[in-house]
Amino acid sequence: MAERKFEEFDTVITGGGIIGCSIAYHVARAGIPSVLVLERNSLASGATSRAAALLTQARAKACQTPLALRTHAAISELEEELGDPMGLRRTGSLHVAATPERYQELVGLVRIAEQYGISFAWLDRPEAEWRVPWLNASMATGLVLMPDDAFVDPYLLAHGYARAARSRGVIFRPGQEVTSIVRNGTAVQGVRTPEGEIRARCVVDAGGAWAGLLAWELGVRLPMAPVRSHYWIIQPESSFPADMPYAILPDANAYVRPELGGLILGLREADSLSVDPHTIPSNLAGVPFGDEEEGWNIYIEGSERLRRFYPALDEARFNKFITGLSTYTPDGQFVIGPVPHLDGYLVASGCCGAGIAVSGGIGLAIAELVGGKAASFDLKPYRADRFGPIDPSSQEFRARCAATRSAKVSG
Repeated sequence: MAERKFEEFDTVITGGGIIGCSIAYHVARAGIPSVLVLERNSLASGATSRAAALLTQARAKACQTPLALRTHAAISELEEELGDPMGLRRTGSLHVAATPERYQELVGLVRIAEQYGISFAWLDRPEAEWRVPWLNASMATGLVLMPDDAFVDPYLLAHGYARAARSRGVIFRPGQEVTSIVRNGTAVQGVRTPEGEIRARCVVDAGGAWAGLLAWELGVRLPMAPVRSHYWIIQPESSFPADMPYAILPDANAYVRPELGGLILGLREADSLSVDPHTIPSNLAGVPFGDEEEGWNIYIEGSERLRRFYPALDEARFNKFITGLSTYTPDGQFVIGPVPHLDGYLVASGCCGAGIAVSGGIGLAIAELVGGKAASFDLKPYRADRFGPIDPSSQEFRARCAATRSAKVSG
């Protein structure tokens, strides 16, 4: 009998969203040869393409700030290397506190900005309302502008990472599904696809909402759950300057950013919807995870909080209700790095709605681990085993993850 032949690569990355594409770019940039990215749909067609893509740099969880700063640096590198823009809009962000508690949180955010050399400025009410004309800041206890914050076209950025990775020899195979990860004892040896087995020294699980399913087959329970995210698009108005900062409104559990002369409005409901990962379809194209009527009910639930800051909200003309899935964890921290007691398997998921903002940092951290180096970032808060034994598909655990999104007050 002839010996069975396998394709072989140094590194296989499962998932071609913005995290997988960033990892591919950073692994190739580190000089690691023979890298393959497998994506069963088209690149950046899942959560990436539906993201609001706010690139806030100073993060309330300070350990996330270096990851976000790396994303800004990576965008500059890509634009220079490729000679094309990544859809970056450096409008700045305006953080609005309206209670003593939120003011103290804002002071803490400013301290983090100072620690990392991030520009900021305290504003008075007239200047804040001049910069953001729809805003009523009469109840504000603190107003801080972070002028270097931005938002980006997530689809362009993901494909920018992929183009730069391809130029360094990375192979991308959209339309090829990973059905399972191959292991031999405590070592991962590659992946299985409908087309055959592929051997690899290292497998990186960057499958987004599906990442936990591949891990499940290995007996690994990743501490995250898919949770619905959503936002509305408000039609253009002449009073919306294209270059105005996006606003972070923690007292309304909301953010508002400019979008082609209109606005994107993110408003979080009190009880976010979590999904059993085993029930997610293989392709999210055309899957709404909530219809217009449900979106309107969510809007009604939170609009009173928002109306204090946006008095003309009732006159806004709503265009679209966009939904998708993000992976959340109970503590709002990501899932990045090796899985204990399983060699050759790295995870990059659980991004808690910040995947675009921290894509550069996650890509660099994983690339360093693939290359056998210590990561440049502190990855201890992101350990996959930090919650101990769990069942991530259980209603109880998914409710904890959903509560993290409902309580989220950042962009």
